[in-house]
Amino acid sequence: MAVNWGVIGAGGIANGRMIPEAFLPEENVNLLGVADVNQKAADETAERWDVKSYDNVEALLSDPDIEAVYIPVPPFARAEVTMMAARFGKHVLAEKPLAMTGAECEQMIKVCRENNVQLGTGFMMRHHSIHMKMKELIDAGAIGKPAGLHARYCLWVAEGKGKSWNLDPEIVGGGPLQNQGSHAIDICNMMLGNIRDVNAFSDNVTHNYGVPDMETLLVRFENGAHGNLDIWYGVPNWYGRRLLEVFGSEGILRAEETLGQLPGGTLYYQKAVDGGQTESVPEEIPVTPQNTYRAQVREFSKAIESGEQYSVSGEQGLHVQRVIDAATQSSAQGRTIPVDIAEV
Repeated sequence: MAVNWGVIGAGGIANGRMIPEAFLPEENVNLLGVADVNQKAADETAERWDVKSYDNVEALLSDPDIEAVYIPVPPFARAEVTMMAARFGKHVLAEKPLAMTGAECEQMIKVCRENNVQLGTGFMMRHHSIHMKMKELIDAGAIGKPAGLHARYCLWVAEGKGKSWNLDPEIVGGGPLQNQGSHAIDICNMMLGNIRDVNAFSDNVTHNYGVPDMETLLVRFENGAHGNLDIWYGVPNWYGRRLLEVFGSEGILRAEETLGQLPGGTLYYQKAVDGGQTESVPEEIPVTPQNTYRAQVREFSKAIESGEQYSVSGEQGLHVQRVIDAATQSSAQGRTIPVDIAEV
């Protein structure tokens, strides 16, 4: 049976990606309607996609036909709306980052657990075919023992040119690390296990707006592997700004142009030659792409129907936020910060 959904937040990601690419084409879901604090936005979205416009969030949540809600409201409101939905008995797929702080994420998880509803985090890049193939190859031993990782996810945001709320710390909670960096952290966790220690630099190098424009992390994973993440607003866009490399004792995997909203990109594999003494030549690994937003909604809906935990849980969103919190503390104090791993 199809799962009935509602959307709370009629903004760009809902209208640009999730509704047309995920909710409408996916066979095992029905999108019933949308709500927004801006009633005009809700009405226009509903008319555009031929669904119901609810008078307010409470009206949508009170609809007994709606089983799950997708919540892409700005980060400052995400925890409050998520917990409200959980108390109405709705399963929640919340956009990333899950909230403004780790403490807020913990509250969200507790309330969803108390009300016996699923909480998923909108890290749709976990469903990217190339990322899934990389994880499969790593687990199969293709690169030997994982030793290191490099992630680069950069977006030029010039002063006065970006979305205004993306540069307002009261709305988003931080800079590029809190925004696209949350995706990068999650994919790193997917590849090598959770990050355990963080040393970070967070500065305004190019721009002087209210959030950092350059954030760079040196991390250690739970398996001992090292990693570095470049999460920048302060460098003009270039080919190579979306990169993921995983290094092991017997080989390397390199994904180009996969960190982003589109399903494309290229995967390369380099197997160690001559015991690692000779430089290896990259081999392209063909992978069939899939729409990550559609896969996300499909898998979350399947989890609701089966009663099994969705693969990208609220706990994973919490860990990513704890890494961001540790990075903020590290940059301020100039030292390595261990990531909180306490269970909720």
